[in-house]
Amino acid sequence: TNLVVANPNTGHKIPFLFYKKPIPQPNLQLGGYTESDGAINANLFKQQKRLLAVLKDFDFDAKCHIQSFNLYHIPKREDALEYTNSGSQFSKEILHAMQQANTGDQYVFTNAKAICPGDKAGRYINSLSFQIK
Repeated sequence: TNLVVANPNTGHKIPFLFYKKPIPQPNLQLGGYTESDGAINANLFKQQKRLLAVLKDFDFDAKCHIQSFNLYHIPKREDALEYTNSGSQFSKEILHAMQQANTGDQYVFTNAKAICPGDKAGRYINSLSFQIK
């Protein structure tokens, strides 16, 4: 994109070529885990308080924010429990579900939506799946 930059003191105008770069898809992150890493220590898992939308290897200082997500808690040998959350901070309900984490339980963060600068609407991002060890 071509812009014209003017010096407010002199009024001198200089043409300036401005490059735009689209913001890439952010990665869902929980406590440093950005991919479904599989097994996670129960104590480490229970310490987490929120999800993040992280831009990996992006050239600019842009921040994306979590709008909403679902959490499926699948206790060992039991039916799955579903929770919905708005924002990145875990609700009391989700914090309580995470405190119940026992060896063999699975937790899946899915349907996560993030919004980045310039987005008109949130975009769905990756899911994370953990098995408690």
